[in-house]
Amino acid sequence: MLSVGRLIKRKGFDLLLQAYMEVKKDLPDTILTIIGSGPEFITLKNIIDEN
Repeated sequence: MLSVGRLIKRKGFDLLLQAYMEVKKDLPDTILTIIGSGPEFITLKNIIDEN
């Protein structure tokens, strides 16, 4: 899966990560690539690191 955009709260990248974690349970070979930068970068990185 690929998502491209500015990493801001209203874009919902945190929800995308939550959905991806659910998909990954059933389809472990699934890969998510997020391309972008913005103020939510650190928050999203922390979500990824914690999971």
